[in-house]
Amino acid sequence: MLPFGEERSGFVVRRIDADFTGMAKLGNLLEVRTRILEETRTSILMEQSIHREEEEIFSMKVLLVYVVAGRPARIPDDLLETIRQFEKTDP
Repeated sequence: MLPFGEERSGFVVRRIDADFTGMAKLGNLLEVRTRILEETRTSILMEQSIHREEEEIFSMKVLLVYVVAGRPARIPDDLLETIRQFEKTDP
């Protein structure tokens, strides 16, 4: 991932805690909801859930760390703003 021209930069998954609580079938309309729980200079903790109609069938918390050349680095402000645009918590 080369979001802003830096070589070898992007997010890596540090931790995932996932719960599968239902199932979906091919053809079901699914909605993904994303909520940012915490931001630091180098990481984002977010919660994502998948809903079939109003039933939550999957949820996870994921800790993402931004790296440049394999080392944690400050998340660029414009990248953080782009991520915030995708935050969706309500149907």
